[in-house]
Amino acid sequence: MNEATTTDSILGETVTGHQTLAEGATAHGHSAAAVPFYQDPSFLVAFSIVLFVVLTWKHIKRGFLQFTDNYAAKIGKQLQDAAQLRQEAENLLKQYRAEQKKSAQLAEDILSNTKREITALQERSQMELKSLLRARDHQTMEKIARMEADIMQELRQKTAAMAVEVTQQILQEILDAQRQAILIDQALREMPKQVN
Repeated sequence: MNEATTTDSILGETVTGHQTLAEGATAHGHSAAAVPFYQDPSFLVAFSIVLFVVLTWKHIKRGFLQFTDNYAAKIGKQLQDAAQLRQEAENLLKQYRAEQKKSAQLAEDILSNTKREITALQERSQMELKSLLRARDHQTMEKIARMEADIMQELRQKTAAMAVEVTQQILQEILDAQRQAILIDQALREMPKQVN
């Protein structure tokens, strides 16, 4: 049996019961309006409900207020947590932005320092290169001067040696010619002696 059939049968029985009471009252000579109100089932049901609400109102009110207080406290806690989380997020955002700004400044400083160091290094390298080239030029000039001096010394020595050798040859030739003249003179002088 479904619920609609059950509800209809209960209502039908209730209506039949009211009709039976009304018929019984009429049979005894009382009209339906003559039933005192406190005996009327509708009044009794309404009175029972009001009495139930009055008796349980303090407990229901206390439970309802406790529930709403707990719920409000829970919502307040959630709002407080949300506010705290928001504050933490804002602090983290500020901290992140500050760190980002510091990082950008640090990167800019590093870049600036690097440019200065590169410029200084280039200048130093150019100065060292110029100094090295000057030193090499100086060494080369000194080497050339030493080589010229060595060559001149060697030429002087060779020239002197050649002059001595030529002089010796000339003197030898002169001495040889004189010896020959002396020998010829001696031979000519001794020839008459040997002939005699």
